[in-house]
Amino acid sequence: MKIEVPSAFHFRGNKSFLLFLFSAAICLCACAEVNYQVVPLPQQISIDKSGKYMLLTKEMTVGYPANNAQMKRNAEFAAEYLGLSVTSDKKNADVNLMLGLKSMNPDAYAISVNKKGITIQGASESGVFYGIQTLRKSIMNETGEIRLPYAWVCGSPRFSYRGTELDCARHFFPVTFIKKFIDILALHGINRFHYWQRRQASAPAPSSARTSASPTLTMPSTTTPPRLATTPRKRCARLLPTQQSATLRLSRK
Repeated sequence: MKIEVPSAFHFRGNKSFLLFLFSAAICLCACAEVNYQVVPLPQQISIDKSGKYMLLTKEMTVGYPANNAQMKRNAEFAAEYLGLSVTSDKKNADVNLMLGLKSMNPDAYAISVNKKGITIQGASESGVFYGIQTLRKSIMNETGEIRLPYAWVCGSPRFSYRGTELDCARHFFPVTFIKKFIDILALHGINRFHYWQRRQASAPAPSSARTSASPTLTMPSTTTPPRLATTPRKRCARLLPTQQSATLRLSRK
């Protein structure tokens, strides 16, 4: 029994078909359509069934409410990471940052993508910030032409206190690394930064505090680097510098 093995010879007579497949592959690589499936996952993702989308281009602008320094900072942050520019002309902006979302959670946000553009609305300035982070994560690994499907995306953190600790008492890190670390925390919705700067060998916990696990027991340190002090606030997080090991044990109970 003779078995014929397919070879490239069979396709020589259909060069136009091969050219079509090659062109289609290039188009797929050059276009990226996001789905808003990020971590933490928003509570609601409603994609428009029409299949329509908008293209994210560098010519687009970000608008924000006037006379609001924190919203201006949010706009600058969005422009930096989305590759856009900031404008004071809110009416003609392609990406609008707004307050006024009705929610008991100050970190709640809602993203609307339609033919009018992108609107990111928050219950507070921090909510707008987390909405920007959700959009940023949606396109973070995309290249080429980025398509944003018409959609309604909303979410809010389940816990109001979301903290992470970095111990620099025995393991030293430069300020540049710590700032980058804070950026990563903010990207994932962390809003408390426990910064251990120094550790005392004999620091007994006060008797009145041994039954409490409240994070307010952390003691402010006067040795926080000035270049680092404002970074968490710019990322909608609180800096909690600590200097006693007893406080660390209590906070882990």
